[in-house]
Amino acid sequence: MNAALLEVEGLTITLAGAAGAVVDDVSFRIDRAETVAVVGESGCGKSLTALALLRLLEPPLAIRSGAIRFDGIDVARASERELQRIRGRRIAMVFQEPMTALNPVLTVGEQIVEVLELHAGLRGAAARARAAELLREVEISDPERQLDEYPHRFSGGMRQRVLIAMALAGEPDLLIADEPTTALDVTVQAQVLDLLRELRRTRGMALLLITHDLGLVAEMAKRVLVMYAGRVVEETTVLDLFERPQHPYTRALLAARPALAKPGARLPTIPGVVPQVAHYPPGCRFHPRCAEAFARCSQAVPGFVAHGATRVACFAREESR
Repeated sequence: MNAALLEVEGLTITLAGAAGAVVDDVSFRIDRAETVAVVGESGCGKSLTALALLRLLEPPLAIRSGAIRFDGIDVARASERELQRIRGRRIAMVFQEPMTALNPVLTVGEQIVEVLELHAGLRGAAARARAAELLREVEISDPERQLDEYPHRFSGGMRQRVLIAMALAGEPDLLIADEPTTALDVTVQAQVLDLLRELRRTRGMALLLITHDLGLVAEMAKRVLVMYAGRVVEETTVLDLFERPQHPYTRALLAARPALAKPGARLPTIPGVVPQVAHYPPGCRFHPRCAEAFARCSQAVPGFVAHGATRVACFAREESR
């Protein structure tokens, strides 16, 4: 097996004053030019995991243990100087809400040029020309004029494209997209996804897609991590996710898709809510909501077992082998 571009091993993130880990012993890899999706309900630790990859967690959150190896560099233990060579240059991130990620008092051009100065060493007219090229690459028309506009003059879809352009400015090997279409209407969502797919193909970069939308997963990813309450409960291929889901939580997520509901029928739901870190249950954290739970589930943490190309952390699947 070739060396992974990114390899995360035993990543554990703690919150000061809380007994449990908000992200607990998470491990996965991303190969070069591969698209991997992380799915799960809000509050399951998806975005925190993504922020940890760039060491962007702020107190009271902290990485307690684990390794984040990016092309041979352990980001979890890298110096600030090493991080400056990685953040924005080799790993870039498109954040969930573009209006809060963009500076409202600077023009779009000023913000892209700032990234180019920092990561590409460009200045003056050369930086502005490259900024226009980036806007053209993300399919914003009349880019030379748009450089002088402020973010509030752009639609939500255009602001998201500007964020993608800024992320591409450093020519990254890995792009992290955190819920990139959440605030967009369906038509614009499709356009942004097509753009990300094409950019990944033409640039040969890897993509980590953070989402709760299983439709995006089906369209974009090769492999999927399913997270619940800070833990990975299943890692599988996209094909196996939809045809042979193993974990009860994965199957419940799939059953709750609106597309499967019959007109007028009540949409299936997962009973209960994702627990807060201060109230994580012992054992498997999903067991209070799980229809297949038995005594052992509340007493011990399940390890991973393999079912073909799938790894699943579930005692019921362990006994069905």
